[in-house]
Amino acid sequence: MLTNTSNREVQNEYINRRFLEFLKPQLQFFKFAQEGDVPQSMGDFIRWLDFPKMTVDVTALDQTSAGDNEISAYAAIAVSGQILPYGQFLKISENQAKTAAGGTLDAISARLAELGARTVDTLLMNAALTTTKYFKQGQTASATGFITATDTLRAVTLAYINAEFHDGGVTGFDAEGGQYAAILAPAQITHLQVEPSTTSGNITWSEVNKYQLGPNAQGKILNSEAGSLFNIALKASPLIAKRGFVETSGTHSSPTTLSGYVGVVLGKDGIGRAGIGDMEPSVIIKKPGTQDTSQPLNSYWTYGVKFRAAHQLLDEDRVMTLHSA
Repeated sequence: MLTNTSNREVQNEYINRRFLEFLKPQLQFFKFAQEGDVPQSMGDFIRWLDFPKMTVDVTALDQTSAGDNEISAYAAIAVSGQILPYGQFLKISENQAKTAAGGTLDAISARLAELGARTVDTLLMNAALTTTKYFKQGQTASATGFITATDTLRAVTLAYINAEFHDGGVTGFDAEGGQYAAILAPAQITHLQVEPSTTSGNITWSEVNKYQLGPNAQGKILNSEAGSLFNIALKASPLIAKRGFVETSGTHSSPTTLSGYVGVVLGKDGIGRAGIGDMEPSVIIKKPGTQDTSQPLNSYWTYGVKFRAAHQLLDEDRVMTLHSA
């Protein structure tokens, strides 16, 4: 039984493999971020490139001037993020570590993977939340500002987001059939309101469920996909929770404290991250160490997860937040 083996190499190899197996399916934001390579011997920064869209020139071509319609210069915008170490650990008594029941390593790997995934996705979510682009009920274009206590999620909002992305030249994710990803709270998805037929044709919840049909239905469910509307795949994440806001502009003359959900809608290359390999994720198991007041008589083992991460908002035009109360 590997749980009780004294061979540290075998034990560590096993628990790291299991850790990665548990970790990868839980990473939601990670799947929709542009991967950046860690440059060898070049410091502790990852650099991504943001390629801006070109300006349309409707001037007719002129044979006497080589400058007509010429793009004289095109430069990609470099965005960098610092690689920093992250990790969490727990202490287990020496007696418990030596007498652990079968399956303990699997359970520890699963729990540490859950912690690791939440850490990685929270970092990426926080980067995405720095965008000033947002949508709420009733808006027909992205804006900056505030939410109100009555803002709820309507299906037609996703149609506006889809149009906004298209007009901005933002592309979806190839692996998702060209779709954008909306990572929302479960409540935001299940409480998608029907838009009255008098305004936009009575969009119903059944339209979302149709997306789940077909040969890939099981994979979509396992990938936390709840459905799709207007070319936007809806994904549920426990990280999207109610949070507080201070409303400082708009219709109210004085600041008002509100609470609501802030979901994230992503287009391709909106946020950047380090790759799994560059993160070097691993579970570290340490036998009792130096005796001190926190470890009387070397009585604790330490189990923990450690990895390196870099994350950055690359282009806020490719990231929008979806506000609903």
